[in-house]
Amino acid sequence: MVIIMNQNLVYVKDRLYTKCSDKLQWYDEVIIKQDNYYLREWSPFSSKISAAIKKGFILPDLQNKDVLYLGSSTGTTVSHLSDLEAKSIIGVDISSFTMLPFLELSKKRDNVFPLLFDAGHLEDCDLLKGQKFDFVFQDIAQKNMVETFIDLIKLFAKPGTHAIALKTNSIDSTKQPKQVLDISVRKFQEAKIRVEKVLDLNPFEKNHYFIIVKV
Repeated sequence: MVIIMNQNLVYVKDRLYTKCSDKLQWYDEVIIKQDNYYLREWSPFSSKISAAIKKGFILPDLQNKDVLYLGSSTGTTVSHLSDLEAKSIIGVDISSFTMLPFLELSKKRDNVFPLLFDAGHLEDCDLLKGQKFDFVFQDIAQKNMVETFIDLIKLFAKPGTHAIALKTNSIDSTKQPKQVLDISVRKFQEAKIRVEKVLDLNPFEKNHYFIIVKV
């Protein structure tokens, strides 16, 4: 059974796939050949956004939209967002090691743009000054990740849905994950940012929550 979620995002027998025409295989994902396109399996064990979709997250329609991805690493998730025909995806990462393969992805996809920068100081990036994004997503492992996301949402987000992958152990490994989550949600409330939904990413990611906000 095939369930079409949007133009390029489909379920086939309970597995999530993105459609593409260029047979890109970016990591070890399964590729299925169709008549005039390919399906790339988007595993929830390899991507926080995919895990969130499996848990009920409705990904905004990204076609012709601008995306800011904080903590893009080697580009696993970005490669699938590229399949969804976003107008542009700026992938920000502080690591030059992970940025090297991401650079190769940007050579294969003309809607992918690498930015080697510290997400915690993105307000200092001249290249982004004055820009606004339809979808901002953050997946970084820093103690102050919530404060960073709040600052960047206020600076770069257009009105709409945005999300953060909350890594509770990176914030405070001495507290229970639910305690860290509750403290984080209060920080959004104090910043006047509405938390629309919280998803527990188990069993795909241990001690991770996916927080969806609306601005």
